[in-house]
Amino acid sequence: MKSAVFKLVVYSFLFLSAGIFRVGAASTEELKKGEFSVEIKDKQLVDLYAKGAKLSEILQDISRKTGIKIQIQGSESNRVVTLSFKNEPLPEALKRIIYANYVLVFTKTSNEIRLEEGNVFQANDSSSNIPEFSGTVVIDGKVAKMFYTPPGRTQEEELDYIQERHRLLGELSDKYPNKVIEAQISFENFISANVLLVLAANYDINVKTLSPGWKDHVGGFEIRSGQKLQEAVKKLADLERNLVDTMYESEKNAVLENTNSDAFKANSKFLQELEERKKSLKENGVMFYGMKVEGKASEIKTIRDESEAVKLVDPVWGGGVEESIRKTYFLQSIPIPILPPR
Repeated sequence: MKSAVFKLVVYSFLFLSAGIFRVGAASTEELKKGEFSVEIKDKQLVDLYAKGAKLSEILQDISRKTGIKIQIQGSESNRVVTLSFKNEPLPEALKRIIYANYVLVFTKTSNEIRLEEGNVFQANDSSSNIPEFSGTVVIDGKVAKMFYTPPGRTQEEELDYIQERHRLLGELSDKYPNKVIEAQISFENFISANVLLVLAANYDINVKTLSPGWKDHVGGFEIRSGQKLQEAVKKLADLERNLVDTMYESEKNAVLENTNSDAFKANSKFLQELEERKKSLKENGVMFYGMKVEGKASEIKTIRDESEAVKLVDPVWGGGVEESIRKTYFLQSIPIPILPPR
């Protein structure tokens, strides 16, 4: 597994320089313009008072007092800061100092923090006892979306992701066996409704969403509160058949009416796909490539250990990464099952 803690958009580094600071200020009123005071206490709690001080100089002083190398990427290092706070944990302190669209990158092995500019990043937090999150976070205004999915489409990236998430699931199960968590399950291949129902019935879990699919066509179906899984599967099958039948009749009419050769070819190709889909539904019913479940961590781990139909059991667990993001953004957790090979 790659050792990088976060993989982000890369910009040129701006290294920090020495500046004017004042020790022991109790408020910004005691400071002259350009001065600041930084105190690092137990467990890396930070007190800061700054009046028009350079951001780069404040960060350099924090770096010197914590022993952690701090680097900043982007154009913010020359900005001046007027700010005061007490007893902030180091990551939160840095966020308050920056307050721009920056992402903190903490690498425990190299004792380094980077602040990087940009609104898309991929994270693999292995700095705590339990690896917390491997996936992609997209910042969109005030909303942060955590996508639980491999960072790329290569087999190596997929296998690395599965290994990391299964390691997390094992550690969660060992430390918090009775904790109720959600997990996104991906199947090795498309499975029938009957196989899915038997699999779900074998474990003490609550199925939250279904992921129906066929070839490259995929979807999602949320199960209503109080709705039985068997009822939900039947409802989904009825909706799928009605949709395909409606699309088939519409496309058949389009083929008959179209005289343009290019449009005729496109309509005919889609009509053929719909005919194959109708045949598949008649012979196999709706097929599934994933489901999101809720249950005790130990029970969900048992699914991973026992079921040969399961490729990935991905706990929807962001740990400290998620906790940190929630303090700044409205968070949406979006687990995405892995599509089986064709």
